[in-house]
Amino acid sequence: PYITKLRIEGHVFSEKSPEENIKLSLQRAAMVSYYLTTKGIDCSRLIPVAFGDTKPVAPNDECNLTYNTRIDFFNAEINHKAIYGSVPNGFALKYMEPCE
Repeated sequence: PYITKLRIEGHVFSEKSPEENIKLSLQRAAMVSYYLTTKGIDCSRLIPVAFGDTKPVAPNDECNLTYNTRIDFFNAEINHKAIYGSVPNGFALKYMEPCE
């Protein structure tokens, strides 16, 4: 309960156009957010964001598909106080407003 905002980042392997990768990564982050709401988490506490293929953790090749297609979680606010240096949308290429 002390984590009052959670940023859910969607990332994908670069296999499609940049626009399609952003759309797919946002859909994945939104589905994780939806799942958490079905478990009782208030949607206003969740910030799904999309980075597409812009933040790979490994080279963007077939061998690293599973590393670069991922969901990352970051605390954005604790006890209603923003974490120092944290931007809610995390400079994501696209994000959804809570409960969108």
